[in-house]
Amino acid sequence: MRVALHRLGRVAASLRHGVWNDPDAEVEVFSLDQLTQVVASSGQEPIYGWEFLDVPSEKSFDAWADRLSLDQRWEPEGLSHTLDLFQESPRHLDLRFWFDELYTYSPEREEIPFGAFTAAGRRWWDAFHQLDPRAAGHGMAPLRSDATDA
Repeated sequence: MRVALHRLGRVAASLRHGVWNDPDAEVEVFSLDQLTQVVASSGQEPIYGWEFLDVPSEKSFDAWADRLSLDQRWEPEGLSHTLDLFQESPRHLDLRFWFDELYTYSPEREEIPFGAFTAAGRRWWDAFHQLDPRAAGHGMAPLRSDATDA
């Protein structure tokens, strides 16, 4: 699956050496041309989005906006929408992209209509939560119903 963002207006990232909510985690600064290397250096851990399209800043970006590793801007265009992603390993990477248009493509580089793309994502997450074996083996597991916060 490939995602292409058109008219990119800004890219912000926060690479912190610690867990996502550690206010004292060291922030590592890097440049935009190092972003691919930073993502790959986590041992190929996947990049996720929980709520990821047009999430209000106060629910995501504001939590790490004061600890930026990267803040590249091409404004004033490219600010209609946002895409928020994160990657966890021994360190934590938060990413936010501002853009005007989003396109999705199959591995064969055929464009997938956005509605079909989001419906497929919903089906996968529904299967994951229903413990469908086809959605297993991605380094994640649903919370057990008897799990408690420690």
